Amino acid sequence: MPDTMDGLSMDLEHANMNKLRAVFPECFAEGKLDIDKLLALCGEYTSNDFEKYRFE
Repeated sequence: MPDTMDGLSMDLEHANMNKLRAVFPECFAEGKLDIDKLLALCGEYTSNDFEKYRFE
């Protein structure tokens, strides 16, 4: 018997949160992601403020 489809889209947010929870469990408190802890664990964030394209 072939598998049936329920017609619903995959819940990508839930799937991605589960992946983050598996790798960084210490970044979750009360079921919510603490983005500051996650950024601290991932290292320094650097921003490249230079423009790659210019219109002259």
